[in-house]
Amino acid sequence: MRRERCPIRRNPKHGCVTNPEDTLMRTPFLLAATLVVPILATEAQSYRTSRTLMPPAVIRLDPARVADALARADVAWQEGRGMDARRIYQGLIAEQQEAREFAGTAMWRLALNYLYADEKTKAAIQLDQLAEDAATFGDPALQLRANFEAAVLWQQLKRPELVAARIERTQALLQSPAIPEADKEFVRARLK
Repeated sequence: MRRERCPIRRNPKHGCVTNPEDTLMRTPFLLAATLVVPILATEAQSYRTSRTLMPPAVIRLDPARVADALARADVAWQEGRGMDARRIYQGLIAEQQEAREFAGTAMWRLALNYLYADEKTKAAIQLDQLAEDAATFGDPALQLRANFEAAVLWQQLKRPELVAARIERTQALLQSPAIPEADKEFVRARLK
């Protein structure tokens, strides 16, 4: 077995003592390696993440198809087939949300479907979701209406903590210049 020779001198406790110039020459390479490897790993991770988080291509729904689905759901509801109507509304809402379209009409009608079936909790939750989506898609008039109707339902369900938040939001929306005065007056009259 061949022993390597120390460039300068031996230390009896630790063996070889390296030349300080050799250490200085290796330091930039070690430093570069410790910096480059994590950066490359981070870049690879961000590339993988960006590929998985990239939104899929948006497919626009045909307005005639949306109108047809709403009409079929309305007919089912009028014929007393509330569950069929509910499934159509829910399917349409899912399609519109997937296409990043505002499903305001279908959401409103689904909330009414729940309300007429005496499922007030589901109706209130649906109206809360509608108010959120209306805010996201820039429909303050529908946001006001959905928010207020949700507050009424939460009050009937004896959930004062939920009522207070919705009334506060309603009061703020009543100050919006973007909402028609007729819509505001309708809500103000019912608030009294």
